[in-house]
Amino acid sequence: MAPHVGLTLPDGIRPICTPPYGRINPVDTTPLSVLVVDDDPDTADSLTDLITLYGFGARSALSGGDALQLAAADPPDVVFLDLWMPGMDGWELARQLTNVAKPPILVAITGCETEDDRRRSNLAGIDLHLVKPLEPAVLVGMLKRFARALTPGAAGDKTAGEVRSSRENH
Repeated sequence: MAPHVGLTLPDGIRPICTPPYGRINPVDTTPLSVLVVDDDPDTADSLTDLITLYGFGARSALSGGDALQLAAADPPDVVFLDLWMPGMDGWELARQLTNVAKPPILVAITGCETEDDRRRSNLAGIDLHLVKPLEPAVLVGMLKRFARALTPGAAGDKTAGEVRSSRENH
């Protein structure tokens, strides 16, 4: 049964709008391991909760150093990361995460929207550079595609690095 989240509004209060993307169904594949990295605890927690709500395994870290420790202990398939963080920024974190035997798919979810920011993301090894705010349906749809691509037998048993390489060659 799909998870259901409801909100009861006070009498006379109506929603401003209805989401155009409709209802999002939970995934029906093997969950990915997702690591969310953002120095804002509310952002990290809400994104982790959303990912978990739709059937994916998710953990969060509030700094680049914490993210590296979590990734070393249990390598994630996908990392969602903020770019402007104190200490180690997201670009440095991405460079370090790509220098492992099985690098994860790296997705920046950030307020950094200039061409220079995108160029820096590309040079750091970030696979996708997405600008906030991000629609939940886009996020969940992206994770479903990653799950299909990384599921054994579904896409030729590809690793995250091979998914990245095949995308770069097209």
